[in-house]
Amino acid sequence: MGHGHPLTLTLLAEQAHRGGGLPDELGADILEVLMRRCISQAPDAAHRRALRVACLVDRVTEVLLARTVSAEHAPALYDWLAAQACVRRLPDGLSVHDLVREAVTADHRRRDPEMAHELLLAVFGFLTGRLRAAPANGPVTTGVARLLRIVPVFRRFFVEGVERYIADTPAPADRDAMRALIRQGLPAAEQRACAHWLDHPAARWQVIREDGERVCGVSCTLRLDRLDAADRGVDPLVDRVLDALGPSLRGKAMMARFSVPEGERGPRNPSMNALQCNQARSWAVEPDLGPWVVASVRPERYEALFRHMRFAALPGCEAVADGVAVGCFLHDWRAEPWERWFEEVTRAAAAHAQPQAG
Repeated sequence: MGHGHPLTLTLLAEQAHRGGGLPDELGADILEVLMRRCISQAPDAAHRRALRVACLVDRVTEVLLARTVSAEHAPALYDWLAAQACVRRLPDGLSVHDLVREAVTADHRRRDPEMAHELLLAVFGFLTGRLRAAPANGPVTTGVARLLRIVPVFRRFFVEGVERYIADTPAPADRDAMRALIRQGLPAAEQRACAHWLDHPAARWQVIREDGERVCGVSCTLRLDRLDAADRGVDPLVDRVLDALGPSLRGKAMMARFSVPEGERGPRNPSMNALQCNQARSWAVEPDLGPWVVASVRPERYEALFRHMRFAALPGCEAVADGVAVGCFLHDWRAEPWERWFEEVTRAAAAHAQPQAG
């Protein structure tokens, strides 16, 4: 429960001594003590802001502090953070203990929601720039995808260790592994449609590799605006999406047609998590992106999540493949680009988290 954090263990021991037992989870009182102890170590507003920035990310660097707090004082702020008991120094930056990160961030949102949101957007803007400058393939949680974990509605869909997975362009040697995943993960009717897109010029295939090696996930994204009459009648779900988009099918229109993880689909599957992270990265880095459609197996399980993500169910774009429902959800990135989307998603999440009157 204490994740090895010394102060938390001490507080839990005191609580057990007073009450004769341990609670099932960390209470607000312990989180409050953690937060106050950490904030009290900050000598001024700049140090408090530096700590809050560090609590928003997995790794904080001098460059991030320079962009979000103070270019002049970033080295001194970084050294101060490194000296704190709740911070670990790692090869790629500093990492604040998870419990402290949660306590400080939650307290900031509660005390000053507008400033907390402004700080979140500042960190987000920096990470977005870094993400867009990064190579197309690489760790699925690089940059902004990590930041999505801060949004409460997304957090429960992330699992530990997803940083081990990378997205990659398939090599010829990956074909057998890709086909095996497709056979295991898709109904027979979906497999037939999938075969049409396997070597199609409008299809972008990617694989997810565990530890950079073994293929454990595969995805296919279609450029809908590059399909022609010869593609009609092969994939009924794509036909319905093309009809539904109609006049809006212009520019770069994309459809995440297949996302097939190793194992069972679900929020606790790291392969599925990696596929979702990689798709989110595409929303940030694709230039001139327009409509983006996500085809979802068993859409009823994920309807609430898509709604929070500002993806709307696409009417008339449902199918049943061998008894398994498949539905489609749409977001138009021309109408609401990445930066605006994140601002609205996080603002709505913060408002939902605030205590209601009465």
